[in-house]
Amino acid sequence: MTNTGDTEIELLEGIPRELKSHDIAKTFGIAESTVRKYAQSLEKAGYVFRKNENNTRIFTDIDELTFRDLLQARKEAGVNLDMAASVAVIRRQKQESPIQSVQQLINKESKDDLIPHKIRYEIQNLANSFQKQIEQIEEQNQMIISKLQASEETEIEIKKQLLESQKREKEKDQQIEDMQKMIEYIAKRDTVFDKKIEEIYQKAKKPWWKRW
Repeated sequence: MTNTGDTEIELLEGIPRELKSHDIAKTFGIAESTVRKYAQSLEKAGYVFRKNENNTRIFTDIDELTFRDLLQARKEAGVNLDMAASVAVIRRQKQESPIQSVQQLINKESKDDLIPHKIRYEIQNLANSFQKQIEQIEEQNQMIISKLQASEETEIEIKKQLLESQKREKEKDQQIEDMQKMIEYIAKRDTVFDKKIEEIYQKAKKPWWKRW
């Protein structure tokens, strides 16, 4: 069986791979029909695979890691396939942090320095607030996974909680998008304000008989 740790290294080095069903099957020692069955369950849980013009799935290194998470969930928690697929999807979502895109926008150096220090401070506070929300969502997801492993709740109730968690993830992404739009608006507004101040200043420098 192929060591999936090598996949992690390839991802870090930025070397993309396109895989087929038989590659996934060989990696995890399962049948190709099982790969297709697992892929259908992942799609049912909200996961999206790339597809070619013939509507055939094209797997990648990321998808391979998702299959690994699904298999681990089935083995460690002893849940059914659909439940394991939901767990795998949530674990994949936790690997990405949308707040990083906001931080990059805040730290981006502009030639004209459009965002003053005070505005940057306010934006940073908003970013910190969203980061706390993300951490809370991740803690809630981890609690759900722990409950799965302990088998303390019925599968129907757990499924409901997983769906609610995915809904919160989507709402969080929308909040991040709204905040990015607000940042752009503030920067544009501040630029207009600076121009008006400069015009007033230049006008004040002229003798009074040249101001009109």
